[in-house]
Amino acid sequence: MEPTTTPTRDPVALRTRLLRWAAIVVVALTAAAGLDLIRQAVATDRVAWREMPPGPIDAAAVPVSAAPVDRPRLVSFTADWCGACRSMKADVFARQGIADAIHDRFDPYAVDLSRQDTQARAVARRYGVTHLPTLLVVGADGRELARLDRYADPEAFTSWLDDGWRRWAESRAAARPTADSRL
Repeated sequence: MEPTTTPTRDPVALRTRLLRWAAIVVVALTAAAGLDLIRQAVATDRVAWREMPPGPIDAAAVPVSAAPVDRPRLVSFTADWCGACRSMKADVFARQGIADAIHDRFDPYAVDLSRQDTQARAVARRYGVTHLPTLLVVGADGRELARLDRYADPEAFTSWLDDGWRRWAESRAAARPTADSRL
């Protein structure tokens, strides 16, 4: 009978195998991150966001619509360095159906916080923006009606957008005088 021997663990061979696996993991993670960055870079934001115009902030903080009808504003607080903002652009705002829903019902405004713009920062302070991305549905009077201060996938965003529209419609209906109140 031959004596059984336990395999000896060569520390150099073990270290070499661990380094190979570590290199494979690093390459795989880098490739995945690179593909995500490429996906975000080529995504086309289909929403025609309007920049906040220069000048003093009015009482409503968000410009009055140039459209003849009273419409709520969808205000997006974003920054170039915000990964979740780029993901929203690629995953949500690149969808034609979502862009159409926004354009049909809202006046969309973008507040870019990646620049040293005092007006943009003042608007962010006024609305208490502490996280990016933050999206607000705002009435014509500047009153916040709905807030989303995180990344949302297309379904969650659409649900939130519908809720913001419903809240705006309810606030508008409540502001109208009824036939009895005119007597």
